[in-house]
Amino acid sequence: LREKFGCPGSRLGQSNPAARICVLYDVMNHLAIKGLFQPYAESEEKVVLDVLEGLELSPSLLLFDRGYPSYWLMYCLINRQTHFVMRVPSNANRTVKAFIESDLSDITVDIYPSYKSLAKLKQMGIWISQTTPLKIRYVKVMLDTGEVEVLATNLYDSSLYTIADLKKVYFMRWGIETFYGYVKEELQLGQFSGIRDICIRQDFAANLFLFNLQSLIEKQCEPYIEQVCKTRIYKYKVNKNISWASMKYGVVKLFLFRNTNSVLMELQHLFEKHLVPIRPGRKFPRARKGRPNCKNYTLTNYKRAL
Repeated sequence: LREKFGCPGSRLGQSNPAARICVLYDVMNHLAIKGLFQPYAESEEKVVLDVLEGLELSPSLLLFDRGYPSYWLMYCLINRQTHFVMRVPSNANRTVKAFIESDLSDITVDIYPSYKSLAKLKQMGIWISQTTPLKIRYVKVMLDTGEVEVLATNLYDSSLYTIADLKKVYFMRWGIETFYGYVKEELQLGQFSGIRDICIRQDFAANLFLFNLQSLIEKQCEPYIEQVCKTRIYKYKVNKNISWASMKYGVVKLFLFRNTNSVLMELQHLFEKHLVPIRPGRKFPRARKGRPNCKNYTLTNYKRAL
């Protein structure tokens, strides 16, 4: 596994094998569209095109955090007629630095490739010159903390796509972080059933399948939840931690019995029995827990359901 995936650095010497996962996630429907299990040394930026390969992206809007923005990636997305919104680091380039220091909140400029982007595009078989412009729109968004973030997009029409719209859309990217939280903590992604490469990859694919199945069944519970909320103060949602436990044996029945409809209805009724209130405005400071260097284990903030 060390040879296959690599290891992160450790002050105690050679550490345990580690891998990097990259998932294309639908934040509107809460579904994992495609996921890759990559060696630890592979960067997110490097594997993103592998995740997007073979997919029809023209009607979609892709959201990226600040680890992704680069000329070559934007160039590839624009040429595929794909819209995107990316958070840009404050020190990304001179244009971004000047934009932050200015009084402007919305600009559209031409950017040019760095030598790194030229080399990356050349490696992909795309030959352009250093004077090839790329039209990018930058906007400033103000967070509740007073911090200013810069977003880059190819949605150029400021009257149709306002700064408030882009801020709202980018905030939806938080659903990607909660997705990783679910698969890593509640679904116990790091607890593999074997130590061979094929076992680990199968467990990863099974986790994505289980997550999507749970999302689809939860979607079916919405009419019932809407009826329940009419007589309650708060809005409610399915308790995901308990729903995983409900599916522990139900998923096996789906592959054993022909009458899968009855199994799915049984799971839906179990989901509807365990609801939790949605309390708006709740915020908690991020607590960083210590992790020993000798062994990987799952950190949970609640009682395990699996």
